[in-house]
This record gives sequence, structure tokens and C-alpha cells, in this order.
Amino acid sequence: MEEKQVKYQLGTLSRVEPVTLGEPGRRTFRLDLHSGQAFCSLWLEKEQLFQLGVYLRDYVAGLSSEEKEGGSAPKESDWNGGEQSIDFKAGQMFLSHDKETNSFYMQAHERETDEERQEGESEGEAESISFWITLNQATVLAEESLRICAAGRPTCFLCGQPINPDGPLQEVLRHGEILSCQLTRLGSNYTFVVNVAQDGLEAYAIYKPRDGEAPLWDFPNGTLYKRECAAYLLSDILGWDLIPFTIIRDGPYGIGSVQEFIEHDPKENYYNLGSDYADQLRMVCCFDLVANSTDRKPNHLITDPAGKLWSIDHGLTFHSDVKIRTVIWDFGGEPIPDELLDSLTEFNARLNGPQNSMPKRLQELLELLSPSEVEALRGRLDWVLTERAYPGAATAASQARRLIRARGQ
Repeated sequence: MEEKQVKYQLGTLSRVEPVTLGEPGRRTFRLDLHSGQAFCSLWLEKEQLFQLGVYLRDYVAGLSSEEKEGGSAPKESDWNGGEQSIDFKAGQMFLSHDKETNSFYMQAHERETDEERQEGESEGEAESISFWITLNQATVLAEESLRICAAGRPTCFLCGQPINPDGPLQEVLRHGEILSCQLTRLGSNYTFVVNVAQDGLEAYAIYKPRDGEAPLWDFPNGTLYKRECAAYLLSDILGWDLIPFTIIRDGPYGIGSVQEFIEHDPKENYYNLGSDYADQLRMVCCFDLVANSTDRKPNHLITDPAGKLWSIDHGLTFHSDVKIRTVIWDFGGEPIPDELLDSLTEFNARLNGPQNSMPKRLQELLELLSPSEVEALRGRLDWVLTERAYPGAATAASQARRLIRARGQ
């Protein structure tokens, strides 16, 4: 399909953000486009936003390493025509990649109604725009567009009906009523097992209120619940799925972290794990380096009935001083697997990228940390990506455990 003349040439965007409004099932979608003093609200159908995300994701994935690392230099500067506000619903859209500048060019033309077609209104009267985005902007736009589309109402595998954005369990934990609250005897902080219910669904969770945190000399008071949630967000952003779903919400004893309860055998812990968990443990170790885990105990690793490994208890993380304390030294001196380093490299690029193109989940993570802790996170990422190996050497005890596990398989 040939490109058309456009009414507004916005040039290179300073910011592009996909936005969704409304309740699931009645959502509307748009792109907010910023360039100089021009702002455009480009309204889209969900399918248009989804296809845009798929195209950008797949195209960027197909670029060579040199192209991905080479940056972008779009052909046009930003809008210099003075203050301008544009608002319309897109019909036809054109999108292409310019190899010379390693950037993306897009046109959008206002959708014509049946009435306008019958009246034969001229093409020039309709709204239309063109703009350029960099490779980094395209990567973030793809991720956020697909995330927004996926956060609608997926089909429940039990009933076949649309469900709420986070899924039934997550929605219950976010908005459900806490029916019971039972104090556990584990740990130095007040920790409760709670039963949460909403619309006939119930779920168990671990609730750690801020006001139940014991003062510590080396961590700021009243911040451990935030660190629980920050650890979950880091795992989620990296795509590692190590930590159960965790949010911050109000409860019977005030604000605190609420984490999905994982059914497990409390007698089982790190020391009982066989050699088939080695790759998952390598991921946990890498996570601990980045998150600065200060309290990795054996019983902070549990397995669910399906055999999946989960990491819990992350209140002592993200300190600005290096305080990594762990029982897992099995992999000292080994290279960190490439797939983990790739995830960290991508995360590092976004963490150090422009603030206005930072994904929402990453912004949520950074808001839970102090400025010095954010800078320390950047420093640990640089350290891990420079060293590319697990610190220390495997101790005789850890080597012996690995031999025992291997023989027991």
C-alpha cells in the first residue's frame, strides 16, 4: 500500500506512549505522541495496537547485534511549527523501517465514516500525521503495546469466559476482602497468613504489614514491605518468574505487602533440592547478585506441588551497600549463563535509557527505592555484566552437596 501525503509531519518524537482507558471489556486505546510543542492523541482499535506491537517486536528481534547496538538517527528533527494539538481515530496506517538511519517511520490517516465516503469528502480534509521513532523507542513501544493488549480480559480455562486483567487469583488479592488473618511464628517480623475473598473466589496470601516490621540498624524503618514488592517487580521485568505475585495494599494492620501463598512442604528447602534444580538455582543466584539479597536462607526456596522452584522472603534486598549473604555457593567461579546475561543487558539498557520511554513496571520498581538504592542497583548491574561470572569459588561443602545430589538422582 502506497504512502499518502500527510497534514502534520511531526518529525522525530521525543515521547511515544500507548495508553488504555476504561474497564476491561469496555477499554479504548490510543498512542500519545510528543514532538516539540506538538501533541497528538492517536486513537486505535485494540487489534491495531496489537499488530503494531507484534510488527515492532518481530522486526527488532530480526535485526543483527550490530544493528541493535548501533543506535538510531532519524531523518527528521522534532516538530518546530509551534504549539499544536491533534486528536483523531486512525484508519489506515503505514509503518516501515529505514535501514539507513535504523529508525522507524509511521503514517496514520483518519478513519472515514460511511457518511463521509458517500458524500465524497476530499482526502485533504481528514486528519493525518507522520512521525519517526528510534530503535529504543520502538522496542519499548512494542513491549508496552503487547502488555496493554494482554492485560484486557483473557479467557479463563475453567469457564471459557473473560476474566479480569491480572487473572482471578491476582484480582482477588488486589481487591478482595481479607476474611481471616492468622499470625505465623516464623521470622522476626509480624507475618500473617490471610484468606482473601471476592465474588465467590478465595485465595490465601502472606501479609506483612509495615507496622509489624522490627527496626534494623542497617535498613531504613518501614521499608521492608516495599522491598518485597520491588523484588517481585524485578523478577517479573526480567521474565524470570521466580517470586510469587506480590502487591502493596491495605490490610487489618495497615499497609503492607501481600504475596500469593504457594502450597509447599515446609520440611523441604534448599538442602533437599536435587541436581535437576541447578539451572533454576543459577537464576536465583544471579537474581540475588542484582537485588543485593542480604538474607538468603535455606527455607527461602520452596517448591510447589508441580515441582516449580519459588523464591520468597525478600524484605532485606536493594540496600545501597553490598550486603549479599546467601547459603548458595554451588556455582562460585562459574560463568553466568548467556540467557541470564541477555536479560540483564536488556534491563540495564532500559534502566539507563530516557526517563520518558521507561516502561511502567520499571517506573513502579524505581519508585519503591531511594535514589541511592537506584544508583546502587545500576552499579551492581554493571558489576555483574562486567564480571559475567558468579563470585567466589565453590566450597568443599557445596561441591560435596552437588556430588550427593547427582548420585541421588
